[in-house]
Amino acid sequence: NKFFLADDISNVTSDADKDEFTKVKAVIEPKLDAAVDIIMEYATRGCCCDSLDFGPAIEVINKEWAVGVNKDLAGRYSVDAFAWKEWQYNGQSARQASFLVLRISKVVDNQPTEAEVEE
Repeated sequence: NKFFLADDISNVTSDADKDEFTKVKAVIEPKLDAAVDIIMEYATRGCCCDSLDFGPAIEVINKEWAVGVNKDLAGRYSVDAFAWKEWQYNGQSARQASFLVLRISKVVDNQPTEAEVEE
């Protein structure tokens, strides 16, 4: 499998920011397979109908994978993982779906990332 970051940066207005995103993407994208390996190893499912529980995978991503990626991003950007949950309805029933999100944030004034704060 090949994993990649979307190229939709239509909300980025300046050419400098678009160039910067391209550089950030070049750092993160080659490392996504390792993040997926962590997710596959640590995400759990209670039963066939349950959504995946990404909690254990998020902990490992933020404590191990993101730390290395953030060092490569040289303090200008940071990446961390979190879970997004929402209810999905199909007209007859509902279930809570869980999604793992990798967030890329621009670091302001060298503030520590969430992964660094948790250490």
